[in-house]
Amino acid sequence: DMMHKAEAVKAMRGEIKTLGEDAKSKEQLSASLSEELSGMQGLAQRGGYTRRIMEIVRNVDKQEADIRRILEDTRGIQGEINGSVEALRRSYGTVDDMVYRDAQRG
Repeated sequence: DMMHKAEAVKAMRGEIKTLGEDAKSKEQLSASLSEELSGMQGLAQRGGYTRRIMEIVRNVDKQEADIRRILEDTRGIQGEINGSVEALRRSYGTVDDMVYRDAQRG
């Protein structure tokens, strides 16, 4: 169960990294298109670029929301893993004490 959670955390971290890189590249594209738009003449072209930029901005906002959600999930899973690790440590200590006492008895 703990291994499954650890794998889930690894997968989420990879997804976060990918989404972050994707968001960064789209932000760069948005900035590039904004610069290109400012230098262009003609309302028809400008309207098309404006729509594209607005679409990219909406996508970046959605990705940022996804990243926040994944980070929250990752933190929750990490907390569960930490709790499980502590429970295992306590159990190990208890079993170790029991084995030691049993070995001393006979």
